[in-house]
Amino acid sequence: MALNRGPIDPDVLYDQNIHRSETVWDDRNTPEINCRRREAVVQRTIPLHRKILPLLRASGFYGLARLGFIQLDWHLITALLERWRPETHTFHMPVGECTITLQDVEVLVGLPTDGEPVIGQMHDDWLHVCQELLGVIPPPEQIRGQRLSLTWLGAEFHELANDADEETITRYARAYILQLMGGSIFVDKSTRYVHLMFLPFLANLHHTGQYSWGGACLAWLYRQLCKASKQGVREIAGPLILLQIWAWERFPIVAPQLLHVNANQLHGRAYGSRWRDQFCVTRSATHVVSQYRYMFDLLQPSQIVWEPYKTVIDSLPHFCTNGHNIWQTISPLICFYIGEWHHPDRVLRQFGIQQAVPRDCNTEPLLHNIDLRTADWSDRVAHLVMRWHNRRRFTATGPPIEQFYMDVTQEYIHWYKNISKLYITQPGAAMSHLRSNNIRLRNVADDPQQVLNICNDNEQYMENIHYMYDVPIVPAPVQRRRPLVQEPDQLEEVDQHGEEVPPMTQTQSEHNYVSPVMMMPTFGTTYYDSGVGQSSDFGRGYYNSEAGQSSTDFGQQYYDLGSDPSSSYMHGHGRGRGEHNEYLYYEVPAAVPEESDELQQ
Repeated sequence: MALNRGPIDPDVLYDQNIHRSETVWDDRNTPEINCRRREAVVQRTIPLHRKILPLLRASGFYGLARLGFIQLDWHLITALLERWRPETHTFHMPVGECTITLQDVEVLVGLPTDGEPVIGQMHDDWLHVCQELLGVIPPPEQIRGQRLSLTWLGAEFHELANDADEETITRYARAYILQLMGGSIFVDKSTRYVHLMFLPFLANLHHTGQYSWGGACLAWLYRQLCKASKQGVREIAGPLILLQIWAWERFPIVAPQLLHVNANQLHGRAYGSRWRDQFCVTRSATHVVSQYRYMFDLLQPSQIVWEPYKTVIDSLPHFCTNGHNIWQTISPLICFYIGEWHHPDRVLRQFGIQQAVPRDCNTEPLLHNIDLRTADWSDRVAHLVMRWHNRRRFTATGPPIEQFYMDVTQEYIHWYKNISKLYITQPGAAMSHLRSNNIRLRNVADDPQQVLNICNDNEQYMENIHYMYDVPIVPAPVQRRRPLVQEPDQLEEVDQHGEEVPPMTQTQSEHNYVSPVMMMPTFGTTYYDSGVGQSSDFGRGYYNSEAGQSSTDFGQQYYDLGSDPSSSYMHGHGRGRGEHNEYLYYEVPAAVPEESDELQQ
């Protein structure tokens, strides 16, 4: 029985033949990608001084500055990258699309999102700009094109005197922010230089916060993900720690277990700061790319947290929520020559809205051909700037999930299964089919012939798994001359008392081969309630505050899966129908009065 590598319908994921997931399907030993970053050096060069904290707050970079250093997991980034799709700017998981949005950037690192686009004119004399804003002229060898050496910058501003005057403090703050940009959110593959195009925005730090730095950061990340998702690319840069924290919040199965959260340090900071505390990794398979691939292949609806900030949003500092009015905008994200489309309409469950089949989207892949060497780059992104200025007119809306038994429509389930690549690895695809067949057994236990057919399918999938790992196939111990059927209560008992295999366990048999089935983690089984049915006449569309409802399907009825759960990969995901539907929200300890910045420093 051949495994379908997907997608079945290539209309949406039309570039699958050049995507890196195509390589992983054929070669499970594809190595992890090289992640380029500089946060560790940033923490050691230009120190964070208490006297620049007010300027960091005014400029919108306080949350990022207090994030601190967090170890980056290259293997997790690789597994996420293999599911990133430039055609939709989303991660395609077995349970649906998800992505990092403007909400995630503002909540996790505190960068402002609702503001002017980060775009401006290029200067011919960067030495003069440096002298005016930094108070020092860098040697010509420390500037490469339009980029300044971060090593030189750190050596020039290695300390700030306690008796420094206001101008010196301001220059030190500009150097510190410029270092944050080049070493964290706008890092390139060299990791040694920062683009000087950002320096003029720091001329008046009290006006710097009026720009959408969160949007520019997300545009930079999208561009890096799109480029690195192609076959043959071995390196990736950008704000990767933001992506990792986002994944820890959304997927508890890959997140380390926090040993404690220092509420005193978290108070007044961005929500992502809680991951700088001590945590334990014994309950997650860190730094094993093959394990991450397999875990995402077997991801269940109950193993993704669609709204991780729902219970803590009201307790966050205001700079983490100021832009909430545009978090659901369908608009381009802009960072000078970089323009990438933001599509929250494809991930409405992240905003508590039921997901239906989204509109066709055009991420304008030709924008990837534009860089600073493009003579007319500003003209080619002008239409994106105009759309951003009208960002409030284009907001993804829909009925809240609470009004339905399911967080997606039935049409979306069947549509997504056809257009997406659900599985990255062949073992993951085979094991997922085995799981689906086991669930089907519950519904056909009184039909011996169907049970026999499903068992035969399962054996074929197991043989496929053995073949993938180049190990001998163990003959079936039971001769099936006639169908043997367990009673429903016996099937229930077997399912509930099955031994769970740790993710990294390898079992050696008496025939001296390693069973790949024993190497795989076993997750909980999802149960389906076929008696649930729900219809609704709520509509869905993109709301235009000036023009009214621009697209809708009022009168359309949404139904549950009915009596055939095996026809969908999301069977059993009815809301309010069992503990497997509960979201895994994190709870933050009660806030305590914030200590002064001087004491924290």
